[in-house]
Amino acid sequence: MKDSLLVHVDALPEAFIQAYKTKELIEEKKISVSEACKIVGISRSTYYKYADHVMTPPKRMGKRAIFLVQVDNEYGALSNVLSKIAEHNCNIITINQDTPVTRYAYITIMIDTIKLQISVEELVLELKKLPKTVNVTILAQE
Repeated sequence: MKDSLLVHVDALPEAFIQAYKTKELIEEKKISVSEACKIVGISRSTYYKYADHVMTPPKRMGKRAIFLVQVDNEYGALSNVLSKIAEHNCNIITINQDTPVTRYAYITIMIDTIKLQISVEELVLELKKLPKTVNVTILAQE
């Protein structure tokens, strides 16, 4: 059995829901545990019993994409690609540039696309338009 289960709120005992509401109040309003417990109507001991065991799943799980980027082996090619990715609020998770063997360099980039403002396909099109970029391929996407 796993350590965690995802359970609909309707199936939870009231104490879990109250502990979660108390936890939210403390985080959002920056109030003390005692104040939050009074507002929600839960004892401090009940709060402490369940507080570390209740949470909501993230609103949007991290999404990733892996690209293979072929660029001319020239100064600024990698910088152009990274700047374009950053322009769209993507976080670079990993980057690997192979040693250029011909006039091209191959770069594998994994990005977190959770804050990507456009589709991954649109990002690929923008990357392909960059100077010194020869080709961009999506290797994987979740």
